[in-house]
Amino acid sequence: MQPVAVIMLTAKEDIDDRVRGLTVGADDYMPKPFSFSELLARVHARIRNQFPQLLEEMHIGPFRIDNTSKRIMFQERELELSPTEYELLKCLVLNHGAVLSKSVILERVWGYDFGGEENIVEVYIRSLRDKILDREHKIIRTIRGAGYRVDIR
Repeated sequence: MQPVAVIMLTAKEDIDDRVRGLTVGADDYMPKPFSFSELLARVHARIRNQFPQLLEEMHIGPFRIDNTSKRIMFQERELELSPTEYELLKCLVLNHGAVLSKSVILERVWGYDFGGEENIVEVYIRSLRDKILDREHKIIRTIRGAGYRVDIR
């Protein structure tokens, strides 16, 4: 039997309802209305705490991300990445198919209190493209006026 994490989403918000939900087996309890970003953070926390093995190594297309050793393999070749390059590529790959704006990338990789220029993202994207030999920008795509998207075949 596979382990399961249960997060209850309900309109019932009284303390007795919360206690009952947790007592009958829920791992977490969120009354409506709830913030989707908070729900996502709680799901990530459950995975991190209850199923850490799921986060140790991930295979996504030609990428293999090893969180334990902070390494990324591309087409079975280990990439030599700085810590920031690792975090940026991981962010892009984990969100493959979605367009991430420079401001979202800055917040997720450099932190919300980063005081530098947005063009730092362009510099790091160029470096990553060089390292994965993406000369034609078919893997890390620039979406004009929107940001960047990783396309995985």
